[in-house]
Amino acid sequence: MMWMQVPFFCGQHAQCLIPGPWALEQAKSNLANHFLLVGLTEQLGEFVALLETMLPRYFSGAYELYTNSKLGHLRKTKDKIAPSKETVRIIKESLIYQLEHELYEFAKEQFNFLKQRALKIDENERAIIMKPLFKYEKIV
Repeated sequence: MMWMQVPFFCGQHAQCLIPGPWALEQAKSNLANHFLLVGLTEQLGEFVALLETMLPRYFSGAYELYTNSKLGHLRKTKDKIAPSKETVRIIKESLIYQLEHELYEFAKEQFNFLKQRALKIDENERAIIMKPLFKYEKIV
């Protein structure tokens, strides 16, 4: 099993390396309170659009570049072999998978909330960037 995302978001505390509820709750808290945006691989286009919406100074034009790139075929895995049902069952029964999956669902909920507020998806499933969610100004 891969114990990766929970320890990453949990932080540097020794308990973060031990699979369990404490590490998961700390990871959720950090994700919600210390990260502006956490994206999902399966919604990479929407993630780029949200970056452009939330941080236009740094990501202006990024979504257009992402969607019109001639390298889109590189984002697809060729000849993917599906795991057996037994393998999937064993993985899903493990504590590490369950904790990692719960953090994933939490991150997905946060991401979809922001996406719903900032983007509109058209009939071709392309993101339409709405007005910026935030406006940052230097206070002197």
